[in-house]
Amino acid sequence: MKTTISKVDNADGSIDLYFENLGHWDYLELIKNILVNDNKCLVIGEFDMITDKEILLKFTDVQFMLKHDYMFGNCLHITDKHDYVILEHLANNVIENISADTP
Repeated sequence: MKTTISKVDNADGSIDLYFENLGHWDYLELIKNILVNDNKCLVIGEFDMITDKEILLKFTDVQFMLKHDYMFGNCLHITDKHDYVILEHLANNVIENISADTP
């Protein structure tokens, strides 16, 4: 399964990086575990909604969200576009980790 990321520039200046082919709810915990265990991100809080979930994470001094939306899938969300390079780096690390474990 080929996994890529899709960048969405939101009207409010925030950025979402969607994980293509990893949109299902079942991948949310896997993505979170890779961010925490392999990238040394710290979970600040978790917010459960009926069909969606948001996990607030911190990497160095950058805070971002891992979000699951039942319509759109899993994404990393950042409000400060200046931190996009860090977000893209983390997303690519998730993809590389998953690709390495897939035959």
